[in-house]
Amino acid sequence: MRTGFHTSANATTHELRNAVSSVAMIKTIALSVYRGLYCAFLGVVLVGLLLRQPIGESLRPFEHPLFYAFIGSIAFAIFSAMAFRRIPERLIWCATLLLSALFVWYGWFSQGAPFVLHELHTFDLSESAKEIRSFRNGSLVGTATLLGFFVCLPVFHHLVGGRKPHL
Repeated sequence: MRTGFHTSANATTHELRNAVSSVAMIKTIALSVYRGLYCAFLGVVLVGLLLRQPIGESLRPFEHPLFYAFIGSIAFAIFSAMAFRRIPERLIWCATLLLSALFVWYGWFSQGAPFVLHELHTFDLSESAKEIRSFRNGSLVGTATLLGFFVCLPVFHHLVGGRKPHL
């Protein structure tokens, strides 16, 4: 014969299981949304780079291999986000570090780098100093934000406990 205590314990266990499954479902949805945003953002960047003006006009000759490596690193990062649970964590870290390094090169050191101010819109010395400082600060914040966004992928892989490495 069951008592009221066992029934309430079973009900509490059932509620706990439902709460745990709800949290797991929310984590899965959040991770899927992040991976979707990651792939979409990198896809837009990839399309923008592929549709760029002729490479010979916009990059110095020694930058061509770096540019193509950057395009490859974006494709590699998209692949690692899509195959998130099927690949080892070290592969995701490799893709992320390669992408981050080449992103910094492209954004700051390539010819026509988007994070470097290329023209001023004033002749006044104090106004130009403010414009340079403002642009540099915005570029630093943008770079830090995007690098943080990129690095979240392997961190999430580690936290979620993706594929375990073979020993």
